[in-house]
Amino acid sequence: MVKHMQHMLLCVFLLVPQWVNAAAIAMLDQQITSFGESVTLLIKVDSNPDGDPDFSPLKQDFDILNQSQSSNYSVINGSFSRSYQWQLTLMPKRLGMLQIPAINIGNMTTQALKLQVLKSQTATTKSNNKDIYLEVKASADEVYVQAQLLLDVKLFRAVNLAQAELSEPDIAHSIIKKIGEDRSYETVVNQRRFIVTQRQYAVFPQQSGKLEIPAVQFDGRLSSGRGAFAQAGKAIRLRSEPVQVMVKGKPDGWDKTQTWLPATNLSLREIWTDGQSTTYRVGEPLTRTIELRGTGLTASQLPTLFSTQDINGFKQYPDQPVLDDEQGQDGIIGIRREKVAMIPTKAGELTLPGVSVKWWSTQTHEVKTMLIPARVIEVLPASNAAGLGQTGIKAEEEKKVTPPLNNETEADKLGEKNVVQTAVAESPSLWKIVSMLVVLGWLITILFWFFTARSKKARPTVTATQDAKTDPLKLKSIQRELESACKRHDAAKALQLLPLWGELFFEAQDLIQVSQLKGKSEALNQAIEALEKYLYGQGTQKKWAGKSLLNAILASENNDKSAKEEVKLKSLYS
Repeated sequence: MVKHMQHMLLCVFLLVPQWVNAAAIAMLDQQITSFGESVTLLIKVDSNPDGDPDFSPLKQDFDILNQSQSSNYSVINGSFSRSYQWQLTLMPKRLGMLQIPAINIGNMTTQALKLQVLKSQTATTKSNNKDIYLEVKASADEVYVQAQLLLDVKLFRAVNLAQAELSEPDIAHSIIKKIGEDRSYETVVNQRRFIVTQRQYAVFPQQSGKLEIPAVQFDGRLSSGRGAFAQAGKAIRLRSEPVQVMVKGKPDGWDKTQTWLPATNLSLREIWTDGQSTTYRVGEPLTRTIELRGTGLTASQLPTLFSTQDINGFKQYPDQPVLDDEQGQDGIIGIRREKVAMIPTKAGELTLPGVSVKWWSTQTHEVKTMLIPARVIEVLPASNAAGLGQTGIKAEEEKKVTPPLNNETEADKLGEKNVVQTAVAESPSLWKIVSMLVVLGWLITILFWFFTARSKKARPTVTATQDAKTDPLKLKSIQRELESACKRHDAAKALQLLPLWGELFFEAQDLIQVSQLKGKSEALNQAIEALEKYLYGQGTQKKWAGKSLLNAILASENNDKSAKEEVKLKSLYS
């Protein structure tokens, strides 16, 4: 009898854990699914749990797309009870036999489950009659380094969607720019009508070698019902096939001293505000504008067009270049416009230098040159209006005085005399005012040239870039815009202004790209790397903070001021 009771107690003891676990139950809506299709996990608890469920173990093999919670009340034979329920939509991350681990809910634990994930048929195979599939294509299998590669992402669907989200391509060591807005149209594939959503990107690889474009992911929900009664149904996930492209380096025939310009097309034109006149005068300014357009290039890749040095017979005053990126059917079109005011300093035939730009045609694979030829203009001496002094006025007066004819009467003589006196009396005051204004203008011009010449003689090594550094309309205005972009956290604007600021601040005429600023200071290095990671998709941050770049710019300015003060102190005590 005692032995029989021991057996009964042992059975009860073994059943106790099952009773406890039975209070928390996990269920799957299916045990076998295809990769890219979601499953539903349902967890029920018959009693009031003393804690919240911990779903973190699921994230190892699944993405939790959706999660909801509900509770039920019931009264049976006068006994009140309450149950809880959690419903999760899970998307498998990989193929194979996956385990849904036990879920802890306070002092209760669900049982573990298994889910088999099979490989789905290729989504881009048209013969499988898929209702929805994703297609990604590159414009070429090979591309030159820093040249444009067009990437087309297309979603084909023959069903209605309640929710849709398409990921952005994440390509290492590349600059990625989205072209325009998404485009939608209809097409027929295998006698089925599909709605196509197309998205296009311009990709600029920055390193040669093998480039892999990872899969683009689509997450959405099918729509159940129609019209106002439509609801979000089954969740789906699609992944495109990865795309591989070979990135070629600069060809052997390219001059390494030239700015690398791989483009499908390049144009260069000259714009004159005076209609391309051939005659000018000393001291009268003429404005010359050069515009460079590169198809398949960004504006930041285009080189400087004008030399900052004065040329024979001219003083030059360049404006800040205007950079712009246009978008078209051929992708990105970079535009650079440079304007310079030129003042002739001597008379004679003067030559305006030509402008040439070498570039590499990605279509014909050869070096090409765009050229604006040199041009000869005739410069006349300065206007002699300023040379009219009292002698000029008297000469003009004498021209106006005509002696009377012999047959004129005294009355006629008197009338003629009065007329002449009136003209002579009125003319000197007008000519004096004109002469004084002209002489004053020339005095100001002579003083300007005098002080400019003295400044150049005192500083024979000063360049136009160095002059711009002390010009508030040049360096300070650019620095203010750059600081404003940092405060607004405008990464694109900061990237555009950085080379311009660096060229003026560090007196580097050949500074074109942001990477050339690296090495100036550790703070600037770190700030530029953070900016590049954000723009080129190498970082995880969703928003760029311009504080570090702003601090680096201010620190560079303070160091520059300290260096100048140190030079002044040394000169005082030397």
